[in-house]
Amino acid sequence: GVPVYQEWKDASTYTVPAAQLDRIERIYYLPASDEMWVTGYLPGDKQFAKDWGFLGTAVLHYQAWDAAARRKETPHPAATLTLPYNLPAKKSRDYPKTMDIAGGRLFVGYLVSAQILVYDLARLTLTGRLQPDFQSSWIDLPYGIRALERDGSLYLFAEENLYGKNIIYKIAQ
Repeated sequence: GVPVYQEWKDASTYTVPAAQLDRIERIYYLPASDEMWVTGYLPGDKQFAKDWGFLGTAVLHYQAWDAAARRKETPHPAATLTLPYNLPAKKSRDYPKTMDIAGGRLFVGYLVSAQILVYDLARLTLTGRLQPDFQSSWIDLPYGIRALERDGSLYLFAEENLYGKNIIYKIAQ
């Protein structure tokens, strides 16, 4: 989800303690469950300080995000997922570039391989990998994958940039 503000004066700002993340890269808010998912670099991941445009090395999950804000409390993560980072791939390195959430799953797309890791949202455990079985590569857009539920089915769209393909996965629920 995307936060929507009626007026900029009504916007809430938050300070993320340095103990949680050194740098934030993406945020995903799910208003129906009042959950915030934040990606970035964990403290101590200084070797990646010059990397830009990737998800980072971790995904932090916050529950009751807006409720905490209304009480003027500092949000604290309920769980942290460390992402595989700097993976070997096709004579290069592979980095988490994009993500989306739907159907109780977290999808993380990788830059070079077009591989998508699938995590169970409740347990933050890896449950699968999606990899095209044809020549494909380079999901290099910050929001290069989109997941959605329609009529009892889960769909994942990946925009592969190197060969100009749009990849559609239909995932069993």
